[in-house]
Amino acid sequence: MIAGAVVAFAMFATVALAYTQMETLRQGSTGSQVASLQQTLGITADGKFGPITRATVVAFQTSAGLVADGVVGPMTGAALGGGSVAMVPASGCQAGWAYNPTTGQPCTASTLPAGCLPGYLVNPMTGASCSGGTTTTTFEGTEEGKLTSFEEDAPDTSDVDEGTTGQEVLNVSFEADTADQKVTRVDVDFQAADSTESSKPWDYFKKVSLTLGGDVIATKTVTSTDDWDKTDESGVTYDTYTVRFSNLDFIIKDGDEVQLAVAVDVIDNVDGSDEGQSWEAAIPVNGIRAISPNGLTETYPATELNADFTVAGSDTGTLSWSQDSDNPDAMAITLDDAVDTNNVLLAVYNLEADNQDIFVEDILIETTITTGGTMNQTSDLVQTFRAKVYDADGDLVATSTAAGNATADLTNIDHTFSNVDLTIPNGDTYTVKFYADFQPLDGTIVIDTDTIVLTMDASDTVAEQASGGNDGDAVVATGDITGKTHAVFASAPLITFVSSTIVKTLACDGVCAAGEAERAEATIVFTVKAVEADVYVPDEFVEDTDETDTTYGSGSTYFLDEHAGTEPTPVALASSDASTSTNGWVVYKGQTKTFTYKVTLTALADGYQSVGMSTVEWGLTNVGGGNAANEDYTYSLQPDWETPSIYLEFTAA
Repeated sequence: MIAGAVVAFAMFATVALAYTQMETLRQGSTGSQVASLQQTLGITADGKFGPITRATVVAFQTSAGLVADGVVGPMTGAALGGGSVAMVPASGCQAGWAYNPTTGQPCTASTLPAGCLPGYLVNPMTGASCSGGTTTTTFEGTEEGKLTSFEEDAPDTSDVDEGTTGQEVLNVSFEADTADQKVTRVDVDFQAADSTESSKPWDYFKKVSLTLGGDVIATKTVTSTDDWDKTDESGVTYDTYTVRFSNLDFIIKDGDEVQLAVAVDVIDNVDGSDEGQSWEAAIPVNGIRAISPNGLTETYPATELNADFTVAGSDTGTLSWSQDSDNPDAMAITLDDAVDTNNVLLAVYNLEADNQDIFVEDILIETTITTGGTMNQTSDLVQTFRAKVYDADGDLVATSTAAGNATADLTNIDHTFSNVDLTIPNGDTYTVKFYADFQPLDGTIVIDTDTIVLTMDASDTVAEQASGGNDGDAVVATGDITGKTHAVFASAPLITFVSSTIVKTLACDGVCAAGEAERAEATIVFTVKAVEADVYVPDEFVEDTDETDTTYGSGSTYFLDEHAGTEPTPVALASSDASTSTNGWVVYKGQTKTFTYKVTLTALADGYQSVGMSTVEWGLTNVGGGNAANEDYTYSLQPDWETPSIYLEFTAA
């Protein structure tokens, strides 16, 4: 049967009957198209594609150098036309269709040489050109073309940072001349320049890409030696490593210029010893292969195209301390006289990591204590310090304790919170709250008005980089903080600032007339809470003429800030919603009462004025202002309680 088919094929080859392919035929097909096929093959034309027809087709395909699958598709059909040009519907279309139902494009048929399909440059079996006839492909021209006018264009930057993606390191331009050109292959070479860093590209790069006019057209992963072709060159210090982009398919129209760029993705953690390596990226001689429409293949350029760049590595991580907005003002701390007073919040500081993730191992604070008692070591006042660390979301992530130092010294004493052991992500700020467990205020070792200050010497923090090329390198924190001065008392009240304002109560109409003076009223409001015992507040409210010293006067005191001008005439008045006593007011244990202190200013010259408070006098017994039994509350009053400034005018008579 096969022999008969071969004989029939021989008869067909002699007769060379015309055949036009309209649809794909295979065993089982029927109809006039099959009859035409059979007539062309020289066998009985019964319109039924059976075993004999299939065997004859296979024999023909084998003879014509086609895939011998027994299926008559466009290539076999075109070859059966004896090499004549066949009509082939446009891509995505079928015979008789006017438009592609998916794209809406016209289904105008194109004429192609035998063995070709739309978009083919050459017959894949014979190598003959597919450029004959009129086709719908954009790859045009009948002459032999070429790529010309190769130029290097400087990339945007010569420094490439760790973790960078899509950074262009080499830009070249060229154009198609005489005919369209299809680029099918591009080679890119990389060569290191410095001896002190690694010369292996996979120690630096994750991906290498090609972009055409800014659009990525090909990407290769290059993370191991297997992803590179190495060229050993005699007399060259560093080997050349090549990335080959094959099976490309971009067309450059005749006369058009294109911009082809090489881009890299740098690994996230370049080793610190490799930072600063210089590289040359190049398209070598004959590194580009292009095909003309007539099937001619050429390679370009004649001269290497290259550019130098440096892998800069990562930025050095930084760690910085600062005071949090919730850091307590200087305060009077009430201690029990018989048992410990625990979990007293002394400071709230922030710790920020930048440029890299930072691992924090230990935190250290310094304490300074002043005493009028017999205390001679930190542990006499504080049994235990506690640090609680909260992340950027406010979640508790670490806790560490430090015992009160037993060294016989009270000044700048170190306390280390060991094994904090947390990583602060790049750009995040963590909050550290410092607490103290106090010893009893026994009146001998620890007495009223003893003070404690927490100081942050930032450089004592033990930390290292947890990311980047310098992973593991020590980081020296910055941002020293001198803490607030907190005093301890046996039964101190809780005094809280509410507000400070100043308003003009008498204003001149335009310019003050002779003898006229403007007037303002300053108002400072605070609350007093009696925590452990009844608290007495004298009603004296007097001017502190030298607010820089510690001799305040008889009663609570205010100060005038004339801002380098002339001090006005003040009149002071104090009031409260607390119960009255013979010397002022009493706030009973457990109560919180509001105090409003006012100062009226009358200008004696043009200028800015403001008012502040330097002390709130209080006591545990009902005595007048200035009595030795009373205490002066001074913590954070200056400048926090001072009013804004106001401009007052005056014209002498």
